[in-house]
Amino acid sequence: MTTVVTFKVADGIVIGADSAMTTRKGRMGTNRYDSYQKINQVGRLPVVCTMWGAGLTAGRTTESLVDEFAHTHGYAGEVGESATNWTVEDVARSLKAFIEEAVKQEQGCDCKVGRLDLLVSGYSSDAYKGEQWQIRFPQGVVRRRQGEENLALTWDGVNDDIRTLWWGHHPSLRKIMTKNGVSQEQAKTVISDLEQEAAWGPVRVDFSMPVQDAAQLVEFLVSVQIAAERFKPGPARSAAPIDLVVVRYDGVHWLRRKGLALPYERTGWSAPA
Repeated sequence: MTTVVTFKVADGIVIGADSAMTTRKGRMGTNRYDSYQKINQVGRLPVVCTMWGAGLTAGRTTESLVDEFAHTHGYAGEVGESATNWTVEDVARSLKAFIEEAVKQEQGCDCKVGRLDLLVSGYSSDAYKGEQWQIRFPQGVVRRRQGEENLALTWDGVNDDIRTLWWGHHPSLRKIMTKNGVSQEQAKTVISDLEQEAAWGPVRVDFSMPVQDAAQLVEFLVSVQIAAERFKPGPARSAAPIDLVVVRYDGVHWLRRKGLALPYERTGWSAPA
């Protein structure tokens, strides 16, 4: 599973994601790995692709697919030389077509992409305002999520505890109230009053904050969900480490990113022969 938080402020787009990947082996159970790369830059463009959903598509990770896409579409070289006059929408639509073609070419494939969402965030050529486009599989739908003029904070994947903190109540509160005889109108009024009094986010957070502060907020919100998943009963659906990136018109700036070092390389152990 995945927890992704995106904060689009005036001076950039901040994205944070956890690292958990879960694979299911039928009756044998599941495996979880905490090193999946969910945020990937598209070549050298000021554009990143964030995923949640199926960890493997056409037998490959999203990171691998995005990397090949960038190289085959002229986005891997120096911006202004091999890549000119791009738009974020064009990148999203081309990436959607590329992934669908990769699935068709996979031997024995049923020509359908698994349940997968991609959020393509960044800046078009010569643009100073960012935008976001979402690709949803298996439908193959591409839609604009945030335009150049929109400032917004969103979360995707596993996010119940983020939403509880943000709104001051659990997402199922209205359903529980109406189940117990409270009218829809009364439930709406109660929840509105509660949010004014207890909500931490929508009333009290400044959506025009500087990008450095926005990055700290995004990291905090992802860590809230990770901590909740760790201490809840049952398997954790999101896990550290957190990857954190800022996308601006001048490029992609990684604040936190997992490396490929193995444990023995980090600790000084000798690699096995």
